Amino acid sequence: MEKDVVVSEPLPGYAHKMNEEGGAIFRGTVGSPSAAPGQRWLPESAGGVARYLGVDRSTGWRILRALADQGWVNQDAGATAFSLNVTHLYDLAASTHEHPDLPGLVTPTLTRIRDRLGESSVLGVPSNSSMVYLVFVSSRHAVTVREAVGWVRPMHASALGKAYLSALDESQLEETLARLDFQDTETGRAPKSANELRHVTAHARQVGYATDMEECLPGVICVAVPLHVGQERMLVGSIGINGPRDRLVTLGIEQTAQVIREEVAHLEDNFAQSSGAEMRFPQPLRAVGSER
Repeated sequence: MEKDVVVSEPLPGYAHKMNEEGGAIFRGTVGSPSAAPGQRWLPESAGGVARYLGVDRSTGWRILRALADQGWVNQDAGATAFSLNVTHLYDLAASTHEHPDLPGLVTPTLTRIRDRLGESSVLGVPSNSSMVYLVFVSSRHAVTVREAVGWVRPMHASALGKAYLSALDESQLEETLARLDFQDTETGRAPKSANELRHVTAHARQVGYATDMEECLPGVICVAVPLHVGQERMLVGSIGINGPRDRLVTLGIEQTAQVIREEVAHLEDNFAQSSGAEMRFPQPLRAVGSER
């Protein structure tokens, strides 16, 4: 029985690491009508790939084998089923900074944020004009935003992206703004020009956090702050949460941002003091809002 698994669009700049057949599955599924914004779908069988791409089954099998050879998917027991290799995403993201163990080191902080606020928490890292989910800790709520490691959000629309931009110096910001495409999102609420995003970024820098007020997805609010690592305070991405609008409004945007800032500050202090060798985390705190 076939099932769909979430797979990310390959990180821009790494397409050359896949051979031509391996890349075809991603190019073929980007425009799939069943994929919601931020999702890419990969059937786990050769037959499913063939149907998505309109090719014969043997070609679908060769595509999956090419992806497996390049490390993007794993071939499961029985030799007919495949699954996404999320650790390959970790390897790619780790190659862009000096902390290859970042996913493991950040997960305790994301878990604490999730437990204090009750909503899903995420570490996003930049990749050209997007933010890629490198670590994701899902909410325990029955009704939540369904996302996963490897999802891609536009830098100009997402809280993760705007938080990251707010921590760049002026020259880096202008360089980044110049290459953003400002594609419209599902809700049409995202900044539509460099000048508009420049003002949004300045406000985020002033208040210490960025928001996505249904700019990527209807009914979904996100709050994020930038993340720096090491004594040199190298900017690597952003940490934030997302959840249904009503629950985030009830929690309070300011209060939510304060919790994230506190946890990120602890994490950054640990990075600076121990260089990631021995991370020290504070004792658990009471959750914000109702007990969970």
